[in-house]
Amino acid sequence: MIPEQNVDTLSDELPEVKTEKPEILYHYTDAAGFLGILKYGELWATEVRCMNDAQEIEYAAMIVAEESREMGNELLRGENPDLSPPESLESINEWLRVNKPADDRKDAVPNVAWVLYSIASLFVSVANSKYNTNRDDTYAACFTTQADSLGQWRGYAGGGGYAIGFRYETLSQLGVEGTELVVGEPRQVAYGKGGGKKEVARFYREFAGALISSVEKAKELEATKDSQEKSSSIPKFSHRVAPNLSELATVKHEAFSDEREWRLIFSESRDTGEYLGDFRPGGVGGILPFIRLKLTKDSIACVRVGPGEETPLRVLMAEHALARFGHLDVDVLTSDAPYRP
Repeated sequence: MIPEQNVDTLSDELPEVKTEKPEILYHYTDAAGFLGILKYGELWATEVRCMNDAQEIEYAAMIVAEESREMGNELLRGENPDLSPPESLESINEWLRVNKPADDRKDAVPNVAWVLYSIASLFVSVANSKYNTNRDDTYAACFTTQADSLGQWRGYAGGGGYAIGFRYETLSQLGVEGTELVVGEPRQVAYGKGGGKKEVARFYREFAGALISSVEKAKELEATKDSQEKSSSIPKFSHRVAPNLSELATVKHEAFSDEREWRLIFSESRDTGEYLGDFRPGGVGGILPFIRLKLTKDSIACVRVGPGEETPLRVLMAEHALARFGHLDVDVLTSDAPYRP
């Protein structure tokens, strides 16, 4: 029987994940990107494996895996202190094989801890599957809360370029071209191990719900004295909590924390079961897979022209381009950064 107290602890002690939504999010781009967004009325979301963070997805997956192992260790110490926990993530598969729960073993690992270790193993496999062709294609369009950031001008706007300010509520309504699907609200990126714990908590809330449901089912089966069905059903809830790559794409290495990033994220196979991506040249892989997100005419709240020479002329040309493609009443601002591209 799964100890009910452990289920309550797992559910109740997790912190709530609360995020304050900004009114405007900024997307930094060069002149070609700015004109492409205006002309075609779309944003391009790039496959995350091809982005500038070399540890996309697997960094977050390892955080979830390690937190899963540590939570399993805590439960195991309280339930079965004579049984040593797995020493590391590298040894966890062998530990699971040796200590698989069985009704006829008095030293069997408690189901809660065992499944937590199983989840850790699952996310280790996600971290190691960066180049697996069977993995979900996960796309992200990137934004920041910073309206005039020197680092963003240097890194993403070609020295000068433009910072396009998008209204948060309109970004929440963007659809994937060629489908009826809506990507959903932008998600705030969390950085480092501390930030990653927020996403771990989000994941475990889903996990705890599945676990509680499984416990209730186990109680019903136990009441019927159907021992065969009871013994075969308790651990099987784990398939209901699969790795969600869309959530993992919201955790990045702490080295990127100055970017204060938000993302629109779409995981293709989970949402559609069919391939929607297009391709363009570029990136570390030589080819960049991407999907097109359709904008509405009221998406753009403002545009900031980056630092550089001939600022008044670049402001005038930006205003002309916005008007030409139907984006009226958009404020065009200038950068205060004392930077010479």
